[in-house]
Amino acid sequence: MVAAVFARGRSAERALKRRRTANRFIPSLESVRGLAALTVCLFHAADIQYLDRPILNNDAFLRLILNGHGAVILFFVLSGFVLRLSLEKKRSTPLLALSFRFVMARIFRLYPVVIATVIVFASVAFFLGVEQILIAKITKNALLLDTTINGAFWTLQVELFGSALVLVAFLLERRFGLLSVVVLTMALLPLSFVGSRGHIGGAVHVGYLYPFLCGYLVATWPRQSARSFWYPALALSVGLIAFYGAHANGYVLKQGLLLVTTIGASLIVFALSRPGYENSLGWSPIASLGRLSYSFYALHPLGIDFAVRLTSPIEKLSPPHWIVAALLMSLAVVMTLLLSIPMNYFIERPGLAIGRRLVEASVPRNAVPT
Repeated sequence: MVAAVFARGRSAERALKRRRTANRFIPSLESVRGLAALTVCLFHAADIQYLDRPILNNDAFLRLILNGHGAVILFFVLSGFVLRLSLEKKRSTPLLALSFRFVMARIFRLYPVVIATVIVFASVAFFLGVEQILIAKITKNALLLDTTINGAFWTLQVELFGSALVLVAFLLERRFGLLSVVVLTMALLPLSFVGSRGHIGGAVHVGYLYPFLCGYLVATWPRQSARSFWYPALALSVGLIAFYGAHANGYVLKQGLLLVTTIGASLIVFALSRPGYENSLGWSPIASLGRLSYSFYALHPLGIDFAVRLTSPIEKLSPPHWIVAALLMSLAVVMTLLLSIPMNYFIERPGLAIGRRLVEASVPRNAVPT
């Protein structure tokens, strides 16, 4: 039985590698996704309360580096980029078939981890005696109709709408040309400034949707057009300055700072996808974190909760505050990492493989590859 499980895992991993190759997999972008997930985890861990104050002071320099909200926008830009690449080879596929395959792929990309994570969170709450969560609540959270069990999943609610927007953009591009997507993107930019009323269903802020299209447009830029080493380097430098400069000036998920953060994230994705830079974040630990990034992000609140439960025992030892901060933040990351490995291996990868098989099964045997 165990051998069969591991055999299925290896098969799913081989299928995933083939899929990455077919979709012009770019290692640096997967690595930066892992760094973004790590940033979000540390950003939230920094707010763990110890002796009635956060373990990391609000004016600490490390807070500037931990741009957790900006990392979320970077996720959205990356999604738009990767989804556009995946759609590129399907330009001549009939509309209904294209839409069906795209939706199926997104469902099996997102929902296996969502459902498993919700069950894990609910089970932990039950066994620790924190809360007995009703089946109806679990179901709503598993469907992403609610995010009260895992608050981090609000970003996946946005991901659903953003994915739909990417599909619409591709269909527009295929029918009317790329200029139609540019116009749509420009029309959505002012939504950064709509305030609290600009929500879909009271949950998803419409201002978070255009970052997907910014990533989409970056993916349409010819990758061989920037052969110079310095051209992407300049884009990366400007992107990092915009990305962290916006964070230094306030809350980046609204108004002008949201727009600046999106531009910064888009420039970062542009630079790291250029020839000569696409393998620049190939250090093995970072690359491994990139492969685990989705499961890591989904489970990081549980890792942080584990660290929170150790604050009382640590208080009795009275160590220096900086040691407490380093210890608790490290524990949050390590615990999340330990949880994300089985989630990635037994849930995320098989889910991707199943989705791929279903999509392939929907293609007629005599169909001409597109």
